[in-house]
Formats: sequence, structure tokens, C-alpha cells
Amino acid sequence: MNEAYELMRLQDDGNPHHDDYEPMPTHWLNSLGDRREDVLVAMRRIRVKSDHHHTRARDLLPRGNSTAIGGEHFDHFLRGEALAVFLRSIGKGKDPRAAVEDAVVAATDMVRKWNARREWQVHRWEGAACDVIDDAMRALLIAADQA
Repeated sequence: MNEAYELMRLQDDGNPHHDDYEPMPTHWLNSLGDRREDVLVAMRRIRVKSDHHHTRARDLLPRGNSTAIGGEHFDHFLRGEALAVFLRSIGKGKDPRAAVEDAVVAATDMVRKWNARREWQVHRWEGAACDVIDDAMRALLIAADQA
């Protein structure tokens, strides 16, 4: 597919920017060869964990005219969203190590916003989602035999 795309882009259509063309980088999933299916299975398992954390966060949210006590719902939301960001980065072609960086930045940003709005509460640790992100990275690298 990349070759067809490159041929299409290189055709002369009067575009003066053809000299600036850079070929598309190889997608990490496409570089795995016969291990790709194992990695996709691992990604599905990570998606199930993410969905579980999002569901648990919704279950713990206060209902109606009630007030939340504590922030356990946020802990589950944070873990679920960090895993979702990790998987989105993998889907965009990044390798697991680069996807970890994206997920950690997103999770840290969420925790900072949470802490800024709750000065009276005990603040969340900014690395609260790092354990699930690292587990997800390890699962993909083991599935890809790159650990």
C-alpha cells in the first residue's frame, strides 16, 4: 500500500512541492510480520481492560443530586483513559515505547487538572497510571517478541 501511495504522490500533477516529498514511515504493526496477530490479540486484551476501567468509573460516579466522596471514580477513569491513549498511539503507527510517552503525558495532564480543581483534597500522584501503561507496553513487546 505504501508503494502505491508513493507512486500516486510522485506523479506530475503540477504541484511544486514534489521535491519536499518524504515517504510515509513504516507503521509499527506492519513491521511485525507473522507476530502481528499476536500483537492484535494483546491489543484487544488491553482494550478490554480500558473498557473495564471506564465502566467501573461510570459505576462509581455520584448519581442525581448526590456528591462524590473521594475520587475512586477518577482513578478508574485515569487508568482507562491512559490505556485508550496508549492504544490510539499504537494505532497511529508508533511503537510501544513512543506510545508510552504519549500515554504518560496525557495521564499526567489529567492528574494535574484534577489536582488544580481540588486544592482542599489530598492530591493524586502524577504517575498514578504508569503501572497500567507499563504493563500494556510489556504485553505488546512480549507478544511481538521484542522484549
